[in-house]
Amino acid sequence: MIGGRRAAALLAIAGLAVGLAACADTGTGNQDPDESTPTPTEAAPTATAETEPTGPTEDELRAVVADAEWLYSPEGLREPIAVTIAAGAATDDIGRIYTVGEEDVPADLNGDGLLDLAVTIDQLDGNGFERLWYVWLGAEDGSASQLEYPIARASRCGDSITSVTAVDEGLRIEGTLYDPSLGIDVCADGSSEEFARTVDVREFGGEAYPVQSEPIAAWGGHCPRSSWQDGEAMTETDVTVAPVEGADTAVAADSWFLPLGLSDAPRDDLALVWSDEMSFFAFMHVESDGATAFGEQACGFTAAP
Repeated sequence: MIGGRRAAALLAIAGLAVGLAACADTGTGNQDPDESTPTPTEAAPTATAETEPTGPTEDELRAVVADAEWLYSPEGLREPIAVTIAAGAATDDIGRIYTVGEEDVPADLNGDGLLDLAVTIDQLDGNGFERLWYVWLGAEDGSASQLEYPIARASRCGDSITSVTAVDEGLRIEGTLYDPSLGIDVCADGSSEEFARTVDVREFGGEAYPVQSEPIAAWGGHCPRSSWQDGEAMTETDVTVAPVEGADTAVAADSWFLPLGLSDAPRDDLALVWSDEMSFFAFMHVESDGATAFGEQACGFTAAP
């Protein structure tokens, strides 16, 4: 700024000298040079636009998922298989057909200010049909990456999803859970138990996981209905919302909950969420006397014994 003032002063002096010379030529030397000579002004500072994250648009996200290698977890719980999607579809080596993007919901699900996409991938296997909902997280460079854990599942002889909508807290997923106790003979009649849950994406230990916030804190990935609806209430055990150390608490150790087995959840090296370190199961909160269950079934994790 000091240099600017000095330059302005020099320009003013030069202008004054020119004005005096002109007065001598025209006989108007009694005019105030300050009035006759414009004073140069400093240039207004140029505003610097703040750099804001941009990320992909809705159309760009849809383009990414339509031509990408997907991870597909059969039954929503098994170790994922790679499926190369091109122009929104693929057929694997045993003839199963995959279709991407029949439904999608754009929303910022991990709170980073960038648009993400919850989107379906369907598998058609003869008379069998399965639809999984996945989250693709948008990045600043316009790309997106798939969250490997499906957040919802629908199938013939299984759960159904009636709606997935964006809300302030994340995604609201509504549908019905199929009751395995109904048996194979009536499974095509449809699902039986309505549910509504809200899911977002959080990071623990440097990895992203789906987390349920409503109606209770729990695992945000696919949670099948347990065929066991009774048992013995437990306490003095932490239940977490993700299968990793440092994850948020679903049930604190001083609270009561009813653990419910998941007979269909794989417990071997083909499992998506089961490991030697963490046990995956369904649960309900119970009242302090351990007698009455209330609220909806959810899923969570405890450290394996």
